Amino acid sequence: MTWSRGTAVLSAVGAAFLGSVAVAQEDPQLNDEPVPQAKKNVEFKVSGGGMHMFETNIDSGGDVEVSRFSLGINAKSQIERDLELNLGASFLWSEYNFSGDTALGGPDPWTSVQTLDLSAIFNWGVSDDWTIFGGPIFGFSRESGADFGDSFTGGGLVGASFVAGPDLVLGGGFGMTTRLEDSLRVFPVIVVEWQITNDVRLSSSVPAMAGRTIGMELVYDLGGGWETALGGGYEFHRFRLDDDGQAPEGVGQDTSIPFWVRLTYGTDDNFRLNFMGGFVGTGELNLDSNVGTPITEENYDAAFIVGASASIAF
Repeated sequence: MTWSRGTAVLSAVGAAFLGSVAVAQEDPQLNDEPVPQAKKNVEFKVSGGGMHMFETNIDSGGDVEVSRFSLGINAKSQIERDLELNLGASFLWSEYNFSGDTALGGPDPWTSVQTLDLSAIFNWGVSDDWTIFGGPIFGFSRESGADFGDSFTGGGLVGASFVAGPDLVLGGGFGMTTRLEDSLRVFPVIVVEWQITNDVRLSSSVPAMAGRTIGMELVYDLGGGWETALGGGYEFHRFRLDDDGQAPEGVGQDTSIPFWVRLTYGTDDNFRLNFMGGFVGTGELNLDSNVGTPITEENYDAAFIVGASASIAF
C-alpha cells in the first residue's frame, strides 16, 4: 500500500497558512495500486464551517467570547503530469463579544473582523518519492469599518516532502509573510502522514472548523465512513482596527492553543462532515498602535470550544 503523495503535501500546506479551506485539504488515502493520473483537468472543493469559543475571563478584567464562520473554494489543476497548481480563496468572519471593562481600550476594543486569504501553490513531483511545493500567499484582515487597503499582508512558502515508506510521508518547509505594523512573520510547514496501523494514523492535515490552525491529529478509523481524532494546534489572527477606540487604525491580535476531539463522516473524497469539541488551553490578546507600538497585552483563561464544518468536491 502507498500514500497519495500530493494529497499529504496539499493538506499540510493548507493548514500552515490558510487553515480551513484555501488550499485543498483532502484526507490522505491509502491505495493498493499506484496513484492514477487525474481524469479531470480541474477539480473544485467548496468548504464551510463555524466555531464558537465560550465566554472566558480576561486576566486584568472583563470577559471575551468569539464566534467564527468560514467559506472557501479551491481549484486544483493538473498542468503537466508531474506539476499541479492549487488556487485557493477563503473568507473568515470573526465576531468578538467583550463584556465588562477590559484593559484593551474599554468594553469593546474590537467587534467584527473579516479575513480574506488567497493562495497559488505549485506541487512538482521531481521523482517517485520527492515533491517540492511552494507559491505566493496573500491576505486582508480588518475590523468592520477599517481601511481595506491598510489590511494587506503578503508573502510565500516553500518546502518538500518525501515518501519514506509505504505508510509514511514526511516533509517540511517554511512560510514568510509581512505582518501588520510588525516584523516579518515566519512559520513552519509540517508534513506528516503516518499510517501506524490499519486503523490509526498520525496526520498534519487538520480540518479546521473555522480559523487558521497549524496542528497535528491522531486519527482512528471507526469504519463505515466514520473516523474520530484527537488533535492540538496553534491559531493566529492579526487585523487592522477601525478609526475609533483607544487605538485608531491600530492593530489587534488574537493567538491561542486549542485542543479538540473530532468526529467525521465522509463518502470517499467527495463529501465530509466534521464535528469538533474541545478547549483553548491558553490565549492572548494584543492591542498595538497604528505604527506598531504595543499598547497592552492580555491573557485569557481556558475556554470550551465547539465547531462543525463540511466540504464537497466536484
